[in-house]
Parts: sequence; structure tokens; C-alpha cells
Amino acid sequence: MWTVAINRYISRPVKNFLFLIIGNGIRWVLSFFVTVYLARILGTSGFGKISFVFSIFAYGVLLSDLGLTILGTREIARKKNNIDDLASNILSLRFILALFSFVILLLFSLFIPLQKATKVLLTLYSFSIFFYAFYLDWFFRGKEKMANIAVASVITQVIYVIFVFIFVKQENDIIRVPFLWFAGIGAGTIFLFSIFYLRKHLFRLHFDFSLLKISIPVGIAAIMNHVYFHFDLVTIGLIKGEIDVGLYNAGFKLVTFLLSVDTAFAWVYFPMVSRYFTESKEKLKTLVFTGTKLIFLLVIPIACGGTLLAERVIHLIYGEQFIGASGAFRILIWAIPLTSMQTIFAFGLLGCDREKKYTLGMVIGTLLNILLNLLLIPFLGIKGAAAATIASEIVMLTLMSLWFREILFVPFLKYTLKPLAATAVMLILTVLLWKIPTIYLIITAIFIYSFVILLLKGITKEDLKLLRGGYESIHRNN
Repeated sequence: MWTVAINRYISRPVKNFLFLIIGNGIRWVLSFFVTVYLARILGTSGFGKISFVFSIFAYGVLLSDLGLTILGTREIARKKNNIDDLASNILSLRFILALFSFVILLLFSLFIPLQKATKVLLTLYSFSIFFYAFYLDWFFRGKEKMANIAVASVITQVIYVIFVFIFVKQENDIIRVPFLWFAGIGAGTIFLFSIFYLRKHLFRLHFDFSLLKISIPVGIAAIMNHVYFHFDLVTIGLIKGEIDVGLYNAGFKLVTFLLSVDTAFAWVYFPMVSRYFTESKEKLKTLVFTGTKLIFLLVIPIACGGTLLAERVIHLIYGEQFIGASGAFRILIWAIPLTSMQTIFAFGLLGCDREKKYTLGMVIGTLLNILLNLLLIPFLGIKGAAAATIASEIVMLTLMSLWFREILFVPFLKYTLKPLAATAVMLILTVLLWKIPTIYLIITAIFIYSFVILLLKGITKEDLKLLRGGYESIHRNN
């Protein structure tokens, strides 16, 4: 009865979004607490080492992918025949790429002049890359089975967090962290692979290297995307030191936590764009416009409120020793609306077979980001790194929105008016209530914004109809 009611009143896209929000929400909350725990236990230096090493390791993960998973999601979403052959080919190619990435990471740890402890950490993290190669989230994303992804995500994080709280008690326990991540990602991988087989899908070694010709442009963009978000951490580590890395990463982690809503939206949005691009322009238009409106309702107050409360939020979460992160956080928080706007256009380009345009945008933005980081970090420190991120984000957003207009014009500016008005009221009242404790001030600000946006009819009956499951009925005859 309960399941029937859900199926009747909530559309599949919304259910998928809720699954990801709940799963990723649990994961990000756990990740957030374990990040704060590690920051407090390991201190700024130890936390900086872990942050620096994981940023390097993530490049190896991307190299073991080279766009294969995004391509796989898109093709499965379009219900191509022989999806088991496609999945087998992607998994086989990823295994070969994982071996290559593993060797590259080992060579990096051996020959790049780093501290001994940092080299050991990177070597230990490198073994996890083989679990990433067989992580099947992309397959279930294409099938729009987001519940499986959410459960795997939670399993990964729960095991990691439990082990961290059990085995990391002092600064010297830092060497255990890579082993604990290996256990977490391994559990999530095994879970998804088990579901894959239970759904009667089969895996066999199958190598068709021609698939790489299509995926490599997307893979280059994915690597550029990672460089864009993590080059600042690496550069700060090399120029300013591990303490500044720890401070910067404290603010950066908060931003990525808040971007979890955008991440969930992106992975629901992408397979739908891919499918509707070949089915119906009207479906595509409704999807893009509704998504744009809902995203703005969420991200505008977060960015403005975060700017106002930056120092208080950092102090509340990390403590006095991380108060130096608040300046960079005040700038980085604007990556939330910019990244969310870019999601509409970037994943729209990918879903509409414009991967080369997407890649070009990422390359331009990343090269600009690298240049600005090298210019600004020596003089402005972590604030310069944050400014470089925002400037690059603006450039990429501008380019991708212009290219997406060839497919569909999105009048996104009109969707900002009511959220901006409600946010202005929220900010004024927050300043007037400034003396109350931070946590209560944040909760009060959320209630004020929600009340004003409802008063302004920022959410219409048509929006509620879509959220209740009206999306498919609206387009059933298209």
C-alpha cells in the first residue's frame, strides 16, 4: 500500500532524486563528521597530508576511467541493445586502465620529492583503485535505479566511518586511514556487483578499444574537472605548506558537502536529458526549465547566507584553530550557485551528444584556473586559490550556456528574482538577530527564507504537480 502510494504521487525522477539525496545526504553527513574528526585528531598538518594525498590519488581514479562511465550511463539510458556486452567492455577496459594508473601512482610516489609519510600514504591509497574500476554506479545510473547507488554509497561511508572512529585515535594513526578507505570502497563495490548479478546481468572479459575513441574526450574533461577543483589544493601544498592545505580544505569540504544536492540533481538529470534528447524536445524543455527553477530556489540563499555567516560557521564546525579558513570559505561558497547553473548546461551538452564542446569548456576553464592559482596563491594564499576557482567557474558557465543555446535557450535569469527577494529578507532579519547562537540563527534563517518564498509563490501548483508525479502524465501523449 505504501509503495503504491509513493508510485502514484511521486514521479520516478523525483523518487530517484530523493534516493540520491537521502543516500548522499547520509554519506555526506558521515563524511562531514569523519572529516571534522580527522581534522581534530590529526591536526592541520596531518589533515593536510591526507587531503594532499587523496587529491593526487583522485587523478589516478580519473585516469582509470577516461570517460567510460559517463559514456556508459548515456548509452544505457537510451536503452541500447546488448547492455551486458557494453558493461563488460567498459569494466574490462577500466581494469586495464586501473593497472596503468596504479603503476603511474607508484612511480609518482617514488620519484616526486615528497615527505616519506606522504609517499607511504599515496602508495597505500593506490590499491583502492582496483575497486573503483569495478564500481558499477554508472550502470545503475543509466538504468535510473538510484536506490542501488544510494545504498552502495551509504555502505561505503558507514564502514569507513566506523573503522576511522575505532582505529584512528591519535596523530600517529594516520597510516591506517588508506586501509580503512580500501575496506569502505571495497564493500560498496561488492554490493553493486552482487545486485548486477542478481538482476541476471553477466560480466565477461571483453576488450573493444574502439570505445575509448568516443570516451577519451569526456575523460579529458573529467580530468580537467578534477584539476579545476583540486589543483588549488596541490598548489597550496607545494607553495604554502600542509597547514594552509588543511585550512583551505576545511572550507572546501563544507562547499562540497553543500553541493550534494546539485550532485544528486546532476545524476538524475543526465540520463533523462540523454533519453529525452532523442525522444522529445518538449520533454527536454520541461525537464531543463523545471530543474533550473528548483536549483535556484536552493542555492541562492545558501551562497548569500554562507557569505554572511562564514566565520561563525567555520568556528562552530571546526573550532578556533581553523578560523583562518573563513576568508577562503566566504569566496568559495559562490561556487555553489555557479556550479549548479553550470550543471544544467554541462550535463545538457553531454546528454545531447555535444561532449566535445563540454570538453573544450573544461579545458579552457582548467587552464585559466591553473594560471590564476599560480599567480594568486603566492600573494593571496588560500583566498587567492578561492578567487581562482570562482573566476574559472564564471568563464566555464558563460561558455557552456552559450553552446547550450544551440540546443535550447534557458531564461535562467527570470528564475532568480523571487529567490533573491526572499534571500534579501532573510539576510536583513539574520543581521537583526545576530546575537543568538549560530545554530539557532541558521535554523531561523532557513524558516524565514522558506516562509517568504512561499509567500511570493516561488513554488507554483504546477511545480507541485510535477513533484507529485505529474511529469509523466503531462508528456504521456507527446
